Amino acid sequence: MPKCHGLKGYRALHVDPFVIFYAIIGNNVVLTYFEHHDKVYEDAAKFAPRILTELKARLALEEAGISPDIFADFLEEI
Repeated sequence: MPKCHGLKGYRALHVDPFVIFYAIIGNNVVLTYFEHHDKVYEDAAKFAPRILTELKARLALEEAGISPDIFADFLEEI
């Protein structure tokens, strides 16, 4: 089920009493978080935007053939 507001870009699968958070980025399904239903939404609101941005950046680097280490070295040089 697609999420909205602060969790936009994520989907969740309920496996009572747990929830699995995942994102679909390009052709990839990325599992990001698994927690008890009573805790998952509170926790997810804290990490969701940052993790989704990082996942998209990593996949873009991978598609461009650039390793994260090479990119980190580049950032240090500028």
